[in-house]
Amino acid sequence: MTRCSVALSIIICASLGNAAGATSTQFVKLPNLKRVAKDTYTSGQHLIVTRFCHEPSRGDAILKFVGPGEYSGTKIFFENGRQCDVKAVYNRHASECDSRTGNSALDRYNNARCRDLKAQKFNQENARRADEMQRRLDTDKARLSAFEAESERRLAGLNAEAEDARKRAAESARRTAAYKKLIDEFQAKSAAIGKIKDPAKRARAYEQLRKEAAAAREKLMSELK
Repeated sequence: MTRCSVALSIIICASLGNAAGATSTQFVKLPNLKRVAKDTYTSGQHLIVTRFCHEPSRGDAILKFVGPGEYSGTKIFFENGRQCDVKAVYNRHASECDSRTGNSALDRYNNARCRDLKAQKFNQENARRADEMQRRLDTDKARLSAFEAESERRLAGLNAEAEDARKRAAESARRTAAYKKLIDEFQAKSAAIGKIKDPAKRARAYEQLRKEAAAAREKLMSELK
């Protein structure tokens, strides 16, 4: 047995003796413990966050798990005899959250933590779906608004065309009525001239009527422009 292993064994035995009455305390072997970031270590399925721990571990260690929380008393014991306070212990494998059947404090803590992570993931997925539904709803609203605006524009164009057609029809009816009135007036004059018995007077009257009709027609065309 190496000096480091002896030191680690002494620490474990002493800790076991001190925790004999604490049924919630659990000792877990951490094989190949690695420091992956500031105050953060990994070993197998465990992700361990420490408090001000700068030990560059590359070997085995022991986790004394008392309970969750930064000041619960949970510690890591390294092979060189040093120890660090632990803030939190996580299970890195979410798929194992419900498969762990142990009833130890660490198992219960990991299972609870995993359930929280699953709930958080579930809530995040629901939030993502809600955002996606809201985005689609906003897109549909924008398309509907654009469709309504285009429909109103086309309807306004159709109404303008209908109004223009109504005006043209009214103008055509006004001109038709004016022409009919002029024709009726000169037909009456022509009928009266036809009753004149003197051919010379009748001819002069027709010539005068022709001139009056031409002048009246020019005047009417000018007024109807």
